[in-house]
Amino acid sequence: MYERAIQLLPDSAEVSREFGLFLIRLPGQAPTALTHLKASVRLDPLTADNHFALGQAYRLVDQSSDALASLRRACELQPDNPYPIWDIGLTYYHMGSLAEALSWGSKAFEFERDDPSGPYLLAHVAMNLGCLSLAESWIRRGMACAPDAPISVATLMALAHAKGQLDKVPKLAKQIIPHAGEMRIVHPGAVAQALWVLRDRDIKRGRPEIALDRYKRVVPELFDENSSDENIWLVDAVDIAYLFRVAGDEKRARHLLEKVRMHAATKLPAEREIDNQWLQLEATLLLGDRHGAERMLRDLVKTSWIRWWHYAKTRPTVDAIRDSSAFGEATAVIESHRDRERARYHRMAKEDDA
Repeated sequence: MYERAIQLLPDSAEVSREFGLFLIRLPGQAPTALTHLKASVRLDPLTADNHFALGQAYRLVDQSSDALASLRRACELQPDNPYPIWDIGLTYYHMGSLAEALSWGSKAFEFERDDPSGPYLLAHVAMNLGCLSLAESWIRRGMACAPDAPISVATLMALAHAKGQLDKVPKLAKQIIPHAGEMRIVHPGAVAQALWVLRDRDIKRGRPEIALDRYKRVVPELFDENSSDENIWLVDAVDIAYLFRVAGDEKRARHLLEKVRMHAATKLPAEREIDNQWLQLEATLLLGDRHGAERMLRDLVKTSWIRWWHYAKTRPTVDAIRDSSAFGEATAVIESHRDRERARYHRMAKEDDA
């Protein structure tokens, strides 16, 4: 449909923009999407939506400096639109610049908004900084918008984990599962975490079959050997493989782990390509290649510390290398970044107060 529209309206910035936005979330289509989004800006450089869409695409493919430039231009052209402002904060978050992420995210909420996802993401930023009271204040703001939204439960689960209230985590995870279908579209990480939290509880109780049944209901495609693996849920594949191993089905476990380890990033939507790298590290570890996993960890922590902080703090699979020098070095790098970002945030907050 879009190809035909491009043929009929080659000079339409709107058609180029919408086609680019459609493509950017498809596996392996990021380069083509960027071509169309750049064309929309070239055809109509004074429309904020074109710069906004291009900035979003740059963020999804991890071209952060280009994303910031496009998003700032969108803000200049339409200063009363909070969404480019919000995306600047999101870009800084993915860069690991948490102080700027909080600052820009807060600016977006100077506008009237009823969407709870923003406050909840800012709560996660605050948790990554170790500012748990600030995180709680953002959670309260999100719950004021939509107290019954499933994402509120997911954020409370993350806060309970950050505060060490581990007895609360499975109870909150259980509340997420009935909403897994809708949440996997916009909050796949929360669903994955709820699944692995409950998986580990079931394993400790000696009931891995209960966890397997839950995964079958949420991600049935991973139990169908004939299903396409073009866009498989890699985090769930790793966790199900671990369950197969606990249940004594080593053949199916290795089959899934090899799928993950060999899975090309180009088969994933743009925003999930980097996460793929960590999951390949986990698959490598579970396949018995500890040295290979340690080598990957040393390389990966240099690329985006905030992503590896999240995984290293929450993923149980890495327990096998927590005592290694590679894990110690990665943790030291991450903690150094966190300390620096925390200090910058407090300095910026004082300057704002002044």
